[in-house]
Amino acid sequence: IFNKVVQEFPDATLTLVGADSNDVQTGSTSTWSLLQEQLSEKAKKRTTYLGKIPYAQVQEEIKKAHVCVFPSLAETLGMVTIESMALQKAVVNTNIGWAQDLIDHGKDGFMYHPDVTDLFVKTILELFEDKELTRTIGKSARASVEEKFDIKKIVHQNISFYQKNIE
Repeated sequence: IFNKVVQEFPDATLTLVGADSNDVQTGSTSTWSLLQEQLSEKAKKRTTYLGKIPYAQVQEEIKKAHVCVFPSLAETLGMVTIESMALQKAVVNTNIGWAQDLIDHGKDGFMYHPDVTDLFVKTILELFEDKELTRTIGKSARASVEEKFDIKKIVHQNISFYQKNIE
């Protein structure tokens, strides 16, 4: 994805955050080293891998981002996606599992299957070119997260749920 993005936007940067891990499919002890093998020379020069960083620093990295991209094949409830949306960032996410309950495609984010990389590229490029779209998606993302995760709303829903199931 980034190889194609950096061809169209040579000043684009990719910042990767998170602990390195084993890759089940290849047996490699480092997904970061696998990724480096896939990056073009141009993309490598524009990529920074921060590894596992403190939570406050993760938020600072999200704030600096223009677009947050999460093309994961194996993700549990993606807190970083929710945090990115809460920080009014345009998100391009996997459409596997839970994300479909969180993102309204085209309204408050975008979702594609991770194997369909051209759709990720197309959307990222569109967001780079259209600042108003990026702003609108970010604002809608924030509103969506507030609606779904506001503790003042959720606590009453949880109490109601448990009261019905206790009776």
